Amino acid sequence: MKKLKISPGSRGDTIIEVLLSITILGLVLTGAYALANRNLSSGISAGRRDQALASAQTQVEHIINAQKAGDTALEKFTTFSGDFCILAEGEPKSKDNDECRNYDSQQYALMVHYANNVFTVTAQWTPAGAASYQDQLKLYYRLPGTYTGPGPGPSCSPETVNMPKTGTGELWWGGLTIHQIDLPKPLVAFCDPSDSDSSSTYELTVTPFDESHCGVPPLPDCVSPNIKRPEQINERVFIEGLSGDGSLIFRTPPTDDIPLNQTEVTNTFRVSVTRQVDYLLVKHCSIHPDIPIYQPCRANANSVHGTTITITPVP
Repeated sequence: MKKLKISPGSRGDTIIEVLLSITILGLVLTGAYALANRNLSSGISAGRRDQALASAQTQVEHIINAQKAGDTALEKFTTFSGDFCILAEGEPKSKDNDECRNYDSQQYALMVHYANNVFTVTAQWTPAGAASYQDQLKLYYRLPGTYTGPGPGPSCSPETVNMPKTGTGELWWGGLTIHQIDLPKPLVAFCDPSDSDSSSTYELTVTPFDESHCGVPPLPDCVSPNIKRPEQINERVFIEGLSGDGSLIFRTPPTDDIPLNQTEVTNTFRVSVTRQVDYLLVKHCSIHPDIPIYQPCRANANSVHGTTITITPVP
């Protein structure tokens, strides 16, 4: 019988092939584990969201039952001082009560806010695999008629909101690009309950500024003598309006670039609101989905230090 001879070089090749096979197998197993873990987390998160939705729906059901029972039953909700949740027996409790913060002995916090004929039910919970933030969803129920209640109503009058001038208010490519502003009063799709139109138009006056803009004394000109610092460009933002469940209601175009030797620029945009808007996102222009800013421009997409937004309904 002839013996199979393996040359020294072939043995080396075989060892390398085995090591490569082991490496590839390890990568495949790691990927499979990560995918399975992600799918498990997604399934748990979906289950928690479904349960949170069911809990929030019980609040709406209590309101509907009280509405059917008559004004006296409904007034305990419409005249309640502050935000609340509705317990299983139908009684309101302050949102800070343990029974609301751990509704039905579960890991969900429920809160009902009433203003201008609209009940807003918010459910909050901790997503799977997260410990430092909470997820949430919101349901809305609008009463017929002219019931009134405490607290600020939705906005049908001018209001001004601001992005801070320092710290978390600074937006720039390569750093923080999004800042959230919770509206003191939500924007609504209809200010007049008798209005049959399902949308309202608002005018947004947006003023981004950069207090350290080059070319503004005592700072140097925007083109430095050693050419290492190009002109400050793309100091622009755009605004998105979102509902409490995270749905996008409107998006403005980016503002104009802050002119040389100035610290701010103002633009006015008109937006259509078809659903209640609970908060705004101020975003740096470098992440606008319809306006790509390619390299090397992104390296020169300079910071915006703050933004002032005035919101005015259009008759």
